[in-house]
Amino acid sequence: MLMVCHHLNPRVPEDLAFAESRIRATTIAAEDVLHDIGALSITSSDAQAMGRIGEVVCRTWQVAHVMKQRFGDRGSELP
Repeated sequence: MLMVCHHLNPRVPEDLAFAESRIRATTIAAEDVLHDIGALSITSSDAQAMGRIGEVVCRTWQVAHVMKQRFGDRGSELP
């Protein structure tokens, strides 16, 4: 996605180097935790009507699954 958004060419070594410099594993790992605890929203449809509700639902269930694995079954905590 980074290559497309910045109009980079994967055949140009400088473009590849730029893209690789922007991808940081530690930042991605930290974002994963923040996403999983709900500090950052990742379940949304884009504003240009390109998103699909099915993708939003699927991603919501994926996040719930990861949270259950990391933090355990919360049971019936809702009133």
